[in-house]
Amino acid sequence: MTLQRDGITLDLHQDFVLVGDVVEIVTGMEVPADGILLEASDITTDESAMTGETEPIKKMVLKDCIAKQEELEKNGEKNLVERHEVPSPIIMSGTKVLSGEGKFLILVVGERSCIGRVREKIEQDEVEPTPLQAKLETLAGDIGKFGLYSAILIVVILLIRFAIMKGIHKDWDTGKDLKKLLDYLLIAITVVVVAIPEGLPLSVTLSLAFSVKRMLKDQNLVRKMEACETMGGANNICSDKTGTLTMNKMTLSQIWNTNTKVIDVHK
Repeated sequence: MTLQRDGITLDLHQDFVLVGDVVEIVTGMEVPADGILLEASDITTDESAMTGETEPIKKMVLKDCIAKQEELEKNGEKNLVERHEVPSPIIMSGTKVLSGEGKFLILVVGERSCIGRVREKIEQDEVEPTPLQAKLETLAGDIGKFGLYSAILIVVILLIRFAIMKGIHKDWDTGKDLKKLLDYLLIAITVVVVAIPEGLPLSVTLSLAFSVKRMLKDQNLVRKMEACETMGGANNICSDKTGTLTMNKMTLSQIWNTNTKVIDVHK
């Protein structure tokens, strides 16, 4: 890859580019970092890897993009972005140059670039808890705190009762008294242990497994049991042209466009 750094022309691998480098664009190259065009000649890029759009995207320098947009607005054109009539000056990492040549200034590299953020999400080791798991953790914490406070309160009451009874009857017996105090401690430990709902995670797992089976009968394939937590409460399903609905039971009833106009198809 040919680039200019501090006025010096260098040939470096794309992994060694830095912010501020001016990279030469050639047909077929994979963009290594995010940047903005400085020079452009009939550049089009394939951004399907980042946006899912298979249509080639035109790229021009910023002033030409602004001029093109103003020209279309004067002609009364609408929905400019959706029709890709206005080119973009931004070059995204992870995309491929289909045609043209030019130069662009690197603005973002590494983990903060488009492709870097995608890789970070893919390689993320920590699994975020599902909504139900988060609620269960909160519930288990509340139950644990309640059990602990209850155990402390029970021990305090029993000790107060023990001291009052011994003060009234004056029958001190070291062996029996120590055994009673130990019994009080065991009662407190039993309350804490019993308060923890050990069977709750198992019952939730069985419930989710049952939900997966029921949804499969409704021709809704769920690969992960956790998805049932949100799918069971879904009211609206939104899908773009890259999405797929396999139920074959839905019918179009309304259309919403960018002009916020609602059309009832049945009328």
